[in-house]
Amino acid sequence: MPAAIEGLDHLEEKVCSNSRAQVRPPEFKMVLVGVSEHARKAGGRTYVVPVRLLGA
Repeated sequence: MPAAIEGLDHLEEKVCSNSRAQVRPPEFKMVLVGVSEHARKAGGRTYVVPVRLLGA
């Protein structure tokens, strides 16, 4: 899980630091997991969400 969060942080930094791309930082980041009972806040604007919560 920490590796996924670090990867998202690195991707955000890389994309948003390009001034020519004119990309705003995301409102939040989400790590989608297969098995978990509840969604939780992992820190900052990062959330860990189980895939079953995305169902209809």
